[in-house]
Amino acid sequence: RDIGVTGVQTCALPILVISGMASSSMGLREIPYRALPVATDGSDLTVERLPARDDFPCPIALISGVRTRDDVMRGEETQLIGSCALEASSRSGSEVRRWVVLPGTHSKHVTVSGARAVSFRTYMTGEVFALLSRQSVLAHSLAGGSAPGDDDPDSFAAGVRAGAAGNLLHAAFRVRTRALLEDVGPAANYHYLSGLLIGAELRDLAGEQVAVTLVASGPLKGAYHRALQVLGVRSPVTVQDADDCLIAGQVTIATRLGLL
Repeated sequence: RDIGVTGVQTCALPILVISGMASSSMGLREIPYRALPVATDGSDLTVERLPARDDFPCPIALISGVRTRDDVMRGEETQLIGSCALEASSRSGSEVRRWVVLPGTHSKHVTVSGARAVSFRTYMTGEVFALLSRQSVLAHSLAGGSAPGDDDPDSFAAGVRAGAAGNLLHAAFRVRTRALLEDVGPAANYHYLSGLLIGAELRDLAGEQVAVTLVASGPLKGAYHRALQVLGVRSPVTVQDADDCLIAGQVTIATRLGLL
């Protein structure tokens, strides 16, 4: 989710903690990104307080996003903080490095080393899928409906393997040639295209020997977990609910602000 809100009390809220696009140039007030590395307990993030107003009588704490030299994110850093908070009790202190995968319109892969996020990459997986499936020539060969891979795990797995192995621009056109030359139906092609893009996103994880935490909800949770299995990711994979991580992240930030 782009924006998350935690109310400290159920009635008279002392403050609202808001993360995501609310702190962007398109939101309530732009707050500069914090540069990596940043602590995964939220202590390095910039927090700007907005006083209560007549038209909105609750004070607000806006949370900054984070950046690398050539990449940015707003909102996912709160889910990352929550993910680390939820895993703190279950992970051994000896583990020094892992990947946190946050699927979505613009998926994020964050490298966590010790208690710090040290790098991340953005993948336009969800947005490219929407464009290809609705506005490209491939739209005529697709018919969606169910969650990716649920009804046709074989087509989804074939797409994952093709996306991880080859050139995505070439492999995407296979959706059309599968329909024209192999009489593959539109529903099967929908699952194939979904797997293709997810496989292209996850290809870098296939050879990694570090633990992976998948933070997702809804259909994406099952699709990405299935894709990691198809790719034979040998590292331990922990699956967390994105909504749970968002709430845990907001609570962690509110606690650091002295609100809880």
